[in-house]
Amino acid sequence: MKKQTIPARVYDGAMSVADAAKELGIGQKALFTWLLNEKICNHNGHSYIADQKYVDQDWLKVKHKTWWSGGNEFNLQTVFVTRLGVEEIRKRMTETPTDLS
Repeated sequence: MKKQTIPARVYDGAMSVADAAKELGIGQKALFTWLLNEKICNHNGHSYIADQKYVDQDWLKVKHKTWWSGGNEFNLQTVFVTRLGVEEIRKRMTETPTDLS
């Protein structure tokens, strides 16, 4: 019986975008580019922001972190991909192939 590996970066049962990209056979940057092009995520210059529609559909999970520096508050959103998200992304990539190189 083959031992199943658990992704190193997991949040609330979802895997990091890097681990999801590996499962999809592409690079992390290529997956983020695809997510941006498909309007599944946006980028605010500091972090990627998941579209709430895909969080509600259980494709993505979001971890929020707030910290203070120099009297300023900073908010960071880290996007994670669920198992369903990986499968739906794979399906959508197959239906509408794009050059991710």
